[in-house]
Amino acid sequence: MNNKERLLYVQEILQKETDEENELTLEQIMTKLHAVKGTEVNKKTLRDDLNALKDSGLFPISVNQEKNGVEKTYQHRTKLFTIQELRLLADALTTASFISKEETEQMINKLKKLTSHRLADHLDNRLLVPPDRGNREVQELIKTVHLLHDVIKHGEVIRYQYGQYNLTKEFTLRENGRFYTLKSYALIWDDQRYYLIGEDEDEDLIRYERVDQMYHVERTGAFFTWPEKFDLMEWLRTHSSVMTEQKEDLQLECHLDSLQDVLDCFGLDVTIQSLTDERFLLATKAVIDKGLMDWLFSLGGKVKVIHPPKLAEEIQREATAIIDQYRLANS
Repeated sequence: MNNKERLLYVQEILQKETDEENELTLEQIMTKLHAVKGTEVNKKTLRDDLNALKDSGLFPISVNQEKNGVEKTYQHRTKLFTIQELRLLADALTTASFISKEETEQMINKLKKLTSHRLADHLDNRLLVPPDRGNREVQELIKTVHLLHDVIKHGEVIRYQYGQYNLTKEFTLRENGRFYTLKSYALIWDDQRYYLIGEDEDEDLIRYERVDQMYHVERTGAFFTWPEKFDLMEWLRTHSSVMTEQKEDLQLECHLDSLQDVLDCFGLDVTIQSLTDERFLLATKAVIDKGLMDWLFSLGGKVKVIHPPKLAEEIQREATAIIDQYRLANS
């Protein structure tokens, strides 16, 4: 083993075997080096290697001097990411609905290589998520997203095919596999999915496409200049759910048993007024949509809509329709 190769192995041993709480003595490093390459190295040579790494400034090494009979130890404490940051990244991968369980495990294993073996054990996935995952191959999606980021940065035109599911749940290409030509404006992250917004060159209209349903995305070699009259944020405000969901005043009369449910839903930025020992009035701002209605139905009689009246009326109509449906079924 030549000097340069040995230096790299010493660096790897410190990177994988030491951290904020674990260190190695000179003898321990020598033993591990021998186990890896079967090479004997004397203490002076190894000490010189460690000093070279320390003095380089590229690979920080903390040296704990000999004290009270305890040997001098060495450790690499400064990691690219803290274990807490790596945990957040691992959880983000786990909860991404478009990434399969297998691909998630593969990427978390790559994250583990950014810290010591001991700390990497903390990244073993224990976060539970719903079982249904995206069907699209994640590597294909990752490549597509990277390509779109790049073409947006450079103002390039792309072409692609777009797919959708039919009534038999088969995924088919739209318009018999027609290729669309698009000036790519921006990527949007909404409801756990990537969306692409851009201008269709052939039809002179704005498209808002789900990236996981775009296939055979490729550069055309053409470039475009951002149109002066197009306001992206204004378009999103009027067309996309990212911006159009306007919050309205909401008042609910609630049973005390539902307190945790409503706080989980709306957070602590609400006004609560006690009505009786068992009921309270909650006031907040919320998006009035089907999702809110479904949530209200899930709580049954524990929650009653006071304001806005239109929501109370819609709840009443929906409840009546459900009751009528069961009456007809049982008649």
